[in-house]
Amino acid sequence: MIDGLRARLEQASRAAGAGEREAAEPALCTLATNKSLAVLSRAGFSGEDMAAVAAAAARNAEAVPNRLAGPSGPR
Repeated sequence: MIDGLRARLEQASRAAGAGEREAAEPALCTLATNKSLAVLSRAGFSGEDMAAVAAAAARNAEAVPNRLAGPSGPR
């Protein structure tokens, strides 16, 4: 199941124009964040704590330069 989710995330990135290497790392990070949130939820962490993790992950993703962006934005 996890391998399938990772493959689908990579496929979505490639469909958006990413190369193999450009697709692999963000897919793995997204998968890790998703699974971490599931573990935190089962461990009884609050929704507020999980929202903080998700917000931090989103900020980190935005901090990564978008290599696919051209003059008119992402392809």
